Amino acid sequence: LKFNFYININNTRTLLKNTIDTSLQQEFPNSTVSIDEDVQCDEKFPHLSKGLEIASCADCPAGQYWDVDQCTECPVDTYRSKTDPLEKCKQCPDQKTTAGLTGQKESSACHGGRSL
Repeated sequence: LKFNFYININNTRTLLKNTIDTSLQQEFPNSTVSIDEDVQCDEKFPHLSKGLEIASCADCPAGQYWDVDQCTECPVDTYRSKTDPLEKCKQCPDQKTTAGLTGQKESSACHGGRSL
């Protein structure tokens, strides 16, 4: 069996290896325990940085998207809700605009008509 035990705080994931290892050894002193020390981010959350027992995983807020190595605000006339971390910003529907604003979070931010 393989179990992954992490604690997630904001976009930092910390492996609970030392805590679990100690507890298991106390409960089952005659057993062999093997704990993988590699901290993993979920496939939808790319690594921002990684240490031995701590990993920072990308989780851009609504209105931003993951762009190479950082969260970036959605450009003018686009928006992004927080349904999929790797999803790019969506274009406003035809003839709709964000009126020059960046970082919009919902399609309702697209309104009126575009000036040509």
